[in-house]
Amino acid sequence: MHVPRRTLYCVAATGLCVLITACRAPSANPPSLPPSALYTRAPAVEPTRPVPTPPAQVASSASADPQPIDPARIPTPPPRSLPSGAAAFAGNTFAGEVQSLDGFIVLFTDGTGFRINDRSTILRSQPGSRSDLRPGQYVGIDAVPQAEGTFLGATVTVFDEDLRGVAPGKRSSETGGVRINGTLEEVQPGELTVSYGDESARVRLAANTPALIQVRGGMDDVKVGSKLFAVVNNGIATGIIIQ
Repeated sequence: MHVPRRTLYCVAATGLCVLITACRAPSANPPSLPPSALYTRAPAVEPTRPVPTPPAQVASSASADPQPIDPARIPTPPPRSLPSGAAAFAGNTFAGEVQSLDGFIVLFTDGTGFRINDRSTILRSQPGSRSDLRPGQYVGIDAVPQAEGTFLGATVTVFDEDLRGVAPGKRSSETGGVRINGTLEEVQPGELTVSYGDESARVRLAANTPALIQVRGGMDDVKVGSKLFAVVNNGIATGIIIQ
């Protein structure tokens, strides 16, 4: 059978169009991509260290229900050090008669008090004589002014060397007379010359004027009924003079 050439051309053209259309159509099963192409890996981040949480403060049972405490009833342990020498007698002063002793606590009859310990400087006076008075000693003299400008001595106390230079000068006393603290310049029978700074005083002594000598004492010398002069710093007596 003879097929016309024109017919063959049409069939060939039709097949070519079908082939081109098939090549352009999307595939029903597209090729799979590797996993690395499906996502982008995030950059590595260094892990942070956890910050420790401080432990909670636990209140003790004592603080939860505090009980009232009288600090005056608790003896204070001796401190590591206390002033010595003249420094022990610089501070707040107390004077009075001891009404009671409670451990380290001294109470006066007027209700004031302070603490003492074995490091407090304690001085006591013991009877002396005129022969114990020598030039150069630091003394305290209770005296009464006289009309001619001199003084009549009632008591002469030779201070411990630690008190040298304490409260020099002349001042009124509670007895209505004067208190003279200074250095003995001259010692004559019945008369003393005492200097303090640029001034001096002549003190006549009666036949019965007592002389007292200060010596070192201890806590056992502080007793009920004792009359004390105390210098107190931070509630503790650094210096005590037993009168």
